[in-house]
Amino acid sequence: MDVHTKSEEDVEELNQTDDLIDRDRAYRWIVALGTPIATTLVGQALGGTILGIALAPISPGFGWDFGSTMGLIGGAGLGTWLFLKKSFVSNPAVTAFLTVDPVAAWFGWSAHKQKPTYGPGFHPAFWWEGRDGKNTVSLEEVTFTFTAKVVATDGIVSVKFEARLRANIRQIPVFIAGVASVGADIGSILQAKIMSKVKGKSTDEISNSVDDLNAYLADIFKAGSPETSNIEKRFGIILGDITIGEILGSDDQQKTLTGRFEMKAIADMMIDYLKRINGLSTIEDYNQAVKEGKITQNMIDDAMRHAKSVTGNVDGMKINENRTRFQLEGVTPEMVEALGSIGPSLAAFVAAMNTKGEKNG
Repeated sequence: MDVHTKSEEDVEELNQTDDLIDRDRAYRWIVALGTPIATTLVGQALGGTILGIALAPISPGFGWDFGSTMGLIGGAGLGTWLFLKKSFVSNPAVTAFLTVDPVAAWFGWSAHKQKPTYGPGFHPAFWWEGRDGKNTVSLEEVTFTFTAKVVATDGIVSVKFEARLRANIRQIPVFIAGVASVGADIGSILQAKIMSKVKGKSTDEISNSVDDLNAYLADIFKAGSPETSNIEKRFGIILGDITIGEILGSDDQQKTLTGRFEMKAIADMMIDYLKRINGLSTIEDYNQAVKEGKITQNMIDDAMRHAKSVTGNVDGMKINENRTRFQLEGVTPEMVEALGSIGPSLAAFVAAMNTKGEKNG
């Protein structure tokens, strides 16, 4: 079900590429490439200076040469390690990663500089940025399921919602901060919207209005609407659509409905049985036979017990697979003989029903 027609901007958002993120890429490349050079030069200078001073009384020239060589090797090694291990971020497709920049935080720079986001692909990064695997975010669409209780005029119904959404690559810090509560909070919003919409309606009216309620949700949560914008901004998400999967009454109401359907099925079975054994074809013929006394109350009671036994609604009664045959085909002497193995009382009951059928046929 399409909730709205996506604009070019919507399609761009759904692509979720690294280009959507505001990050100083050029400066990061400069730092990444310059780090090995800088550490090598600094290491050479520090090593030569320190050992040159320390060994000056003994051999000034040797101290400088040895110290600068060791410093060069150490600086080059450190720079190479920082370059290879700390200067790049590589993310799988449909994945974003959040880091923390302590330098930006110390200088009080903007929030997106203090917590930079990296999208799918291979990117240069500052080697001093803090990294935690918990801050890896999937950009795939997910489905959240919520169940809300809605008060009707004659009871309470449970409304099951499904919301399809994904993290917004431009707001990963917001998403990480709010993802734990997104389900409960959106569920509360939906409950309030639906309760306002169905106010004054009965449980049956609400249960039969799934299509209308889905159209209502599609309208208020369409792209760019105030409700959609507020939710997306608050949780750092892109909202796909929100639909109602099913509406159910309370447990007691469901038991009542089940009982109602079961009683109707038993009554229909009873009438069909009496119509068959009395050679009647329509419900009108059955009603006329009851009116004229051709079908007595005792016959109806016996047929009702028969119908209950067939459907398993008589406590303690056990009937094998042959029970469906005498409902559909009528009772024959062969079936009476076969049923005799179940027990004399059941065989006698079937024979008696067959005799009544012959008398009334």
